[in-house]
Amino acid sequence: MSLTVSRSSVLDDAVCLIIHHVKRQSSIHSDEKRKIKRLLRQLLPTLYGLPATELSDDEDDDDDDDDDDKGI
Repeated sequence: MSLTVSRSSVLDDAVCLIIHHVKRQSSIHSDEKRKIKRLLRQLLPTLYGLPATELSDDEDDDDDDDDDDKGI
């Protein structure tokens, strides 16, 4: 099975939606949210042959901010 993603913006949008959903889950601890975010931002693009998204220094601490979704 193969899936070709011709535009990285499609993957970026999907990652944004998943992270947005994960942030709103009260049953997931903030450390786990950070790990999920890191996984989605760095591993997922690599699986599709795209460059991994670098995490900024403040992203590790802002997993409850609503404005962060726009910078993904």
